[in-house]
Amino acid sequence: MKDERDRQRPGDDDPRARSEFPAEPRVAPAPRRNVPPPNAVPVFVFGLVGLTVCGLCGIVAWVLGDRYLAACRAEGSPPETLGVVGRILGIVSTALFALGVVFVVVMILFGALRS
Repeated sequence: MKDERDRQRPGDDDPRARSEFPAEPRVAPAPRRNVPPPNAVPVFVFGLVGLTVCGLCGIVAWVLGDRYLAACRAEGSPPETLGVVGRILGIVSTALFALGVVFVVVMILFGALRS
């Protein structure tokens, strides 16, 4: 009866499996830091500009805010307040922009019907 150590494993006769160098030591990965991705400030800026100046910037803030929150979830880190607030400002400014567009279209239609 052969001992467990004396048994030949599959692939032992393969010359590619043998190496003259020892196996490389395994290095532990660096610990993950709970730092959110660095794009919270542009989300806030676009949201603020969208609310105060140009409603189209609100759409950009909304999209960037969604990407920012998805990146934070993927990293496992909490989002910064500026990113969340910027996304909310983007949603509000997009809604106000859409209401403004609807209002202008209705006024144009009523003006065309009255003439």
